[in-house]
Amino acid sequence: MGTTRLQALPDVPTVAESGYPGAQASSWWGIFAPAGTPKPIIERFRTALVESLREERVAKQLTETQQMTLVLSGPEQLRSFASEQARIWAPSCARTISGPMNSHGRALARPEPPRVASRPLRSTRR
Repeated sequence: MGTTRLQALPDVPTVAESGYPGAQASSWWGIFAPAGTPKPIIERFRTALVESLREERVAKQLTETQQMTLVLSGPEQLRSFASEQARIWAPSCARTISGPMNSHGRALARPEPPRVASRPLRSTRR
């Protein structure tokens, strides 16, 4: 549900063009390191990753076959993007995590999970 038409499907309109302006959702991937990872290690890894993703065979597979848009930015840009995504999706995630809602936004009662009778396992060893 991006803002631009897919290269492979140029005649298929975007969601916004189909009458839902402002509707947008994208899947994305980011590589994160533990807090406190030394910057030279992060930069060395990032350089190798970007080099790999720019290889013609890899880039073609991702951009043409998988219809991905490669954004090979640095740690600060990823941090900013991830923070913005968290802000956008936090309300939806909170509603999903808290359980199903009715049409008025109130939580529905959750059914009790089925009870499973447990019994000790018998050993076949003698």
